[in-house]
Amino acid sequence: MDIYQQSRIKEFFSQYSRVCQEDCHRFVRNVLVRQLYQLPGASFDVEPSDYQGCFSYTCIIKPQNPASASIVIQFRYEPLVWSMEKANQIHGKLVPQARSEGCFEGLFMYASQFIPGTPYAAVLMAAEQDLPQNHRLTTISDLADIVARGAKRPIPSQPLSVSKIESIIDNYSFKIRNLKSRILFCLSEIQQHSASLAKLPIVLTHIDLTPFNYLIDESSGHITGVLDWDGAYYLPIGHNFHFIEQLLGNMTRDGWEDIEDRHMLESFFYARLRQQIVSEGFEEDDLEAIEYEKALGNLTYYIPKLLEWKDGKAEKYLEGFLRNLSFLKISEQDKSSRCI
Repeated sequence: MDIYQQSRIKEFFSQYSRVCQEDCHRFVRNVLVRQLYQLPGASFDVEPSDYQGCFSYTCIIKPQNPASASIVIQFRYEPLVWSMEKANQIHGKLVPQARSEGCFEGLFMYASQFIPGTPYAAVLMAAEQDLPQNHRLTTISDLADIVARGAKRPIPSQPLSVSKIESIIDNYSFKIRNLKSRILFCLSEIQQHSASLAKLPIVLTHIDLTPFNYLIDESSGHITGVLDWDGAYYLPIGHNFHFIEQLLGNMTRDGWEDIEDRHMLESFFYARLRQQIVSEGFEEDDLEAIEYEKALGNLTYYIPKLLEWKDGKAEKYLEGFLRNLSFLKISEQDKSSRCI
């Protein structure tokens, strides 16, 4: 387990001083193992998961008999909400059903099937060179299916409001030249397309779809599971596509850097997305405003980070994202042509 994951465990128990990590393990060994397996005399190990969530502590019951399946136990401050069950209904085995096992010292406990696989972030960081192209295409294809699966017709909603974003921008001192004006232009374009945005299909939207939260088969690139659906809710498709950017580039000391075959991977993702949407009973035209929704989701996510992150990295993410929006490229090309 790396230092970052260890720090997450430490932070979880520092905020909940009634028990420690070993208390949880002891309860799992002495109580939950008997309830879940009912195998007298069998031997089990209880180990922390190598990958921890933001608001929970996760350990794994590992039977020493390989014929028995491992079970994941999660301790949480708050109970899981309806989104986990809904995600399981939509995505099946990719989102194992979490069953309540009651409480331990005020912590809510849930048991779920162990999903084999490695977080995609760990695969990317461990790779000494770029992953094979077919491997990456497989992962991004599966991701397109996941973000579009279960799409529903939009429902009437409140008028689009970007006042919170505008308030932060107005009171923030930008360091990257022209970034503020580009963000404001982007907001203006989004507002002009509000009617089209309201027609986008809605999907159960994972609010933290980083490569840490989906597991892959390292040999094939196929996604084997998607974790941490707590807090997901229905939003227009595209709202969380800023997480897709993490498959198309990376942050360096100097700023965001696109990978060499970004255009090919991005085109493949959207082609697959359109196929999935059509299979859900929609028309390709129903995705007309998806880039504007992607832009809105990116600004909604990163603009507050301007205040939360003190290292200026949020500006670099915003600059890299805006650089690849087609409607901003067209606008800038149009300005250049008028100046000639």
